[in-house]
Amino acid sequence: MTNVAAGFVESGVGPEDPIEGIRGDAEWRNAWMTAIALAWTKTEYKEALVKDPVAFFKEQCNYTLPAGLTLRVSENTEKDGFGRLTGWDPVSRLWYLQNSEVTMFLPPAPLLEERSVALAAYSATGRTYPFTCG
Repeated sequence: MTNVAAGFVESGVGPEDPIEGIRGDAEWRNAWMTAIALAWTKTEYKEALVKDPVAFFKEQCNYTLPAGLTLRVSENTEKDGFGRLTGWDPVSRLWYLQNSEVTMFLPPAPLLEERSVALAAYSATGRTYPFTCG
């Protein structure tokens, strides 16, 4: 969609509808739980999820990752931040997990006189919230 009046071009990223962002977050949560459940049922599912998450989510979870998002899925095999082995502890009924990582890219600075408007427009794109961008 082109919005020339607001300065957006077809390949650019315009404002995100906040309700769509909330919906996108809920859809992601459902897809991620489905992916985990499938990976727990068959080794083939787990291998496919790690090898090509985009295809796995589309084919197995009926979920398309947001444009502009690269997802890498790794097995949780390390210790958590306190040195404990990761995994489910049936005694305490708690999970001990590695920290997840999200890479955010610092956008290039526009001309000084455009920065305040550009910063507001950047915030509205949803790209500051990586799992809600559409």
